[in-house]
Amino acid sequence: MARLHVHVCAGVATSALVGCTQLRGLSPMKALAEMAGSLGGGYVGSRLPDVIEPSTYPGHRSAAHSVTTGIALVAAAKEVSPRLRDALREAGEQCFRRQSECTNVW
Repeated sequence: MARLHVHVCAGVATSALVGCTQLRGLSPMKALAEMAGSLGGGYVGSRLPDVIEPSTYPGHRSAAHSVTTGIALVAAAKEVSPRLRDALREAGEQCFRRQSECTNVW
């Protein structure tokens, strides 16, 4: 895991850049939530190969660390990401609505 910090930094930085492209038209609070989600996703994505193939596994740095697997994961993320993003945004909207309903009671 000598390069763990390199993988994490690259994953988080890449997802931060992608997250920045999604901020147009969002309120500051929603933009903060969007960036938190992007950074969290980048961290998890950067750690996935080592979760699938830990350094103690004899096949470490084989299939889960290949370029082909990386491309497949990015392609899958491009497909799933918008739906997941929309679902998370909707869940956030519901939380904001509930919060405003609760504060309007008093």
